[in-house]
Amino acid sequence: MEAIANTTGELMNQALIIDVRSPQEFAGGHVKGAINVPHNRVLETIRNIEGLRETTPILVYCQSGVRAASVCAILNQHGFKSVTNCGSLTTLLMNYQSALAQAA
Repeated sequence: MEAIANTTGELMNQALIIDVRSPQEFAGGHVKGAINVPHNRVLETIRNIEGLRETTPILVYCQSGVRAASVCAILNQHGFKSVTNCGSLTTLLMNYQSALAQAA
């Protein structure tokens, strides 16, 4: 189980983590290292991220998973190959904490 936590931790450390909630929601709490790109501004913002390649792992989350799913579809349609819908902020954090607990 340690491998699961290590893989999850490595992915979160190597991936671009995008919070697609509003700036107000983001200010209320977010994943460490995440950037805030509101779902309705993703295309105008994503191409301006320095060092971002189509193969860069991208983790996307929002409040419930709906906006994240929409953004993942948009990113996939624009050639990004490693996009993951992490659902809600709560789900993302629970899955990460669960993987860490299983490794202990």
